[in-house]
Amino acid sequence: MFKVGGRRRFMAVMAVATLALAGCSGDGDDGDGPIQIAAIGPMTGPSAVYGETNVATFQYVVDQINEDGGVEVDGKKRELELNVYNDEGKAEGAVSVTRQALDDGNSIILGPFNSGSTSAVQPQMGKSDAVWIIYSATVDGATANPNVFQTAGGQPEMLEQTKVFLEAHPEFEKIAMITDQTHTALMASHDPLVQIIEDSGRELVADQSAKLGDTDFNSQIAEVIDADADLYMLRQNPTEAALLNKQMRDIGGDTTLLWSATLTNDQQLDIMGGEDQLNDVLRVAPAYDLGPFVTQGNETAIELQDELGDMAGGYSAFSYDAMMTVVAALEATEGLDKESLSDALSGINAEDLNATTLNQFTPQDGGLVFQDRKVKVPAYTAVWEMGTGWVPTDD
Repeated sequence: MFKVGGRRRFMAVMAVATLALAGCSGDGDDGDGPIQIAAIGPMTGPSAVYGETNVATFQYVVDQINEDGGVEVDGKKRELELNVYNDEGKAEGAVSVTRQALDDGNSIILGPFNSGSTSAVQPQMGKSDAVWIIYSATVDGATANPNVFQTAGGQPEMLEQTKVFLEAHPEFEKIAMITDQTHTALMASHDPLVQIIEDSGRELVADQSAKLGDTDFNSQIAEVIDADADLYMLRQNPTEAALLNKQMRDIGGDTTLLWSATLTNDQQLDIMGGEDQLNDVLRVAPAYDLGPFVTQGNETAIELQDELGDMAGGYSAFSYDAMMTVVAALEATEGLDKESLSDALSGINAEDLNATTLNQFTPQDGGLVFQDRKVKVPAYTAVWEMGTGWVPTDD
């Protein structure tokens, strides 16, 4: 069952700062000024809605820390400075701005957001002098580098929960799915998911592909309806999933839809034009966004939602948790070199971190958050309830 975290330690309220879209950090850590933190993500292009809202969440936490006097690093209070680098959601853009972020001397790099961008900069990660926090992408291989940590929920947890979901719902006998072929993690988990479906005794009646930025899904929808599928798994980024959902319902298709991604309730309704298309819509995923926490009355999520307003996004919970992980590491580190920061991250206790985050990380060996620089973030099943939004279930 889905559980929420404890109350956040930083209660000061400040407006989200307006950020430049290009890197503007200093020439490295001087031991006294603000600690330079980079955020690499799409501030323009098809994925801009994610980049903008993630940065707003990062900046919110930075403002809270600075209003509280900064974070104590090795006995000295230091403020934080967030520098934003726009990769446009493209692999070539990520490679270019990564060079800039490293040249600017950032000690910690958050991102990139997109899986394709993250895969493209893996060679730069291990060779760099920065510590990397992958907070949304779920790519294979990056965390083999001793200075790269992943705070995003992984595909293994989503596959495990999908298996639980299918066991709880034997009524879904004929299954269709569509997978974003530009999403490296979803493509990597495609075959294991097919195996889960087949092992459950179900029939896979349609196995489709799509890509980021697609807007017309009528041919795929027609195939699913013709196959008389009981369940349609939408393994896509949130905007594309919402568009497919709307198009399915607009033409009268009543197949139950299972999302694996998330938008905020407001963003989802804006794309769809209302709730009419959200009958029989479920989701199996970790808690990327604030919605499930808000519906369960989590005070931190409610306050964050109120402060971010329209800038709350589909990955705000993951963004918040990543920043709280950074703060915990800074409080424990003996320096801002990558070895010291990596040691501090590796030593974070899950119970301690869970007191400040929204998602509750599963303790791993020795009660630590990270094992092989990866976390375990439980996935859960949620159903869309009219007038409320995504609500966790017991499945």
